Amino acid sequence: MKAITILCLLSVVQVVRAEPAEFHIALQGRWSGTAIDGTKVSYSFTKEGNVTWYVDEENFKQAYPKGLVAKYKISIAKPYWKLDIHKFEHPMFKDIKFRGILEVLSEKSFRMEGVPSNLGERPEKFTKDSVMFQEAKD
Repeated sequence: MKAITILCLLSVVQVVRAEPAEFHIALQGRWSGTAIDGTKVSYSFTKEGNVTWYVDEENFKQAYPKGLVAKYKISIAKPYWKLDIHKFEHPMFKDIKFRGILEVLSEKSFRMEGVPSNLGERPEKFTKDSVMFQEAKD
């Protein structure tokens, strides 16, 4: 596999050629956004393909005080990139994948929308439920 690093897109982004016409993107850093209902959501991505998902909601914080840890994969696709969060460490989510779409808006922001595999198919377009994520400053 040949790797190419792109520095201008979402902080540090690594593009790895996987299949003849398929590329995978690796994000890095912490990103936060607010869902349409006002719930704050954040993701911490590593370039190695790990992600921790946090939801600022009391029941979530009680059940998963350190967030939900999983693996992720982003594939370049048209019209939107595809995001899959899978291999959750928590046994309750063992067989579930979060399948979403992602659109880069700037080097410090993107929007995303998705659905767990047990509740439906990957969205094909963005709706009012999409969440705008900004690079989080710690």
